Amino acid sequence: MKFGVAKEHLSFFCKQGYIQFESLVSQGDVAILEQEISQVLSLRLNAQKKNLHHQLFSTLYKGGFDIWRSSDQIKKILFRRQLSEVAATLVKKKKIRFGFDQLFCVPHFFEEEASFLTKENALRTSTCLQGVLCGLILNVGGQFDPDQESMPFLPSKVGNGLFVSPDLLFSFAHLLSMPTGAMQILIVYAEEKAIYRHCEEHLNTHAYKRLDYVFGDRLRNSTHPLICGF
Repeated sequence: MKFGVAKEHLSFFCKQGYIQFESLVSQGDVAILEQEISQVLSLRLNAQKKNLHHQLFSTLYKGGFDIWRSSDQIKKILFRRQLSEVAATLVKKKKIRFGFDQLFCVPHFFEEEASFLTKENALRTSTCLQGVLCGLILNVGGQFDPDQESMPFLPSKVGNGLFVSPDLLFSFAHLLSMPTGAMQILIVYAEEKAIYRHCEEHLNTHAYKRLDYVFGDRLRNSTHPLICGF
């Protein structure tokens, strides 16, 4: 399915800093993502699938960074043209770079380290990339009733996707009240000349050292592909 972006969508995104699309990911793709994510986390954390939700949130968070690198199926869905076309159109760029993806998986309980979820942050200042263009939050498991005053824009239905500007302040506090096993994926899109930088607020800020990066390096196409724009 191709998602058209009308002038009204562009205007809303420019003024509000976010816009939500319904059924951005099909139910079939959601089922694939759920299965593949469980497999990836099980291998990365050396844990049985049935015990994943007994892991600490911080463990699931760190294990859920850049999950596309461990699954061709996940990569196929997250790199889908319909997602990148909408993102590129909203930020008015012909080329955008896939920065990273981050899985938010709700465990049986949250430890104190998960308190950062309640803090409002903007993608421009809270990630390990300089040159963030926008983010996309995909709801891939677990529905909730949003508080229309404190979080009116979050994707409450499975399959919905929310695009957010790099300067929008928002939090993932709603995850604290979602059912065990609920999942959302944050995709961060970046500029063609994006740079890897140190960011203490980003729990995975050192992750790309395993890919032979040092802080200040420009992202390479081989590790962070340029994807099609509009």
